[in-house]
Amino acid sequence: MICAKCKADIDFDSLFCDQCGIEIMMCPTCRVPKTGKVCTSDGTKLVTAKDFVESKKTQTATISKTEIAPDNPVIIQAPKPQYNQPVQQQTPVQAPTFSQPAMSGESELVLVNNSLNIQIRPKNDDLIGRKQGSFAPIFAAYNQISGKHAQIKYNSGSGWSIIDLDSANGTTYGGKKLTPMVPQPLSDKTYLILANIEFLIQITSNDDSDKTVRI
Repeated sequence: MICAKCKADIDFDSLFCDQCGIEIMMCPTCRVPKTGKVCTSDGTKLVTAKDFVESKKTQTATISKTEIAPDNPVIIQAPKPQYNQPVQQQTPVQAPTFSQPAMSGESELVLVNNSLNIQIRPKNDDLIGRKQGSFAPIFAAYNQISGKHAQIKYNSGSGWSIIDLDSANGTTYGGKKLTPMVPQPLSDKTYLILANIEFLIQITSNDDSDKTVRI
């Protein structure tokens, strides 16, 4: 989590910044630290981090008493990191890397998060989700990822794109949250955030496969 005043990287459960000492104020809608009295993004009145944590506990207790359909889980959205900042979260069961070989002559898309030991190579029409798609065994440990979160598309003319499938915690690209069901073109060496898990995008072909950059 990033302090809105001094921009220091602090723990998600901090009530005060351990660098500048300011009390952390949160936007209940954006779920990120802000300064002032209201959120400049949506106008929501800011609350203290302590009140924000208490409200999340109340929501969790309410959800635990509600019957939830297995294909449409209700997920409490975790605080989202600012764009290009490393994701901080509890260490889950380590997911294995999973990849599929690229066909000769095709452009290849690779999504990489080395801190979580995840590297996937989706193909055209592949689903990314916690319950559906080829990568479900990888994302099963991450509750913030929806059962059917996003879909990858490839067109020989326009290249790679991603579609958010109206996921609970959203998909962010280029610092902007994607509109559900609207394709978003992807570029090499940019960043994609699924819920609050960030990936480096690598797009290679036979001509530039030796130039792949790892993080």
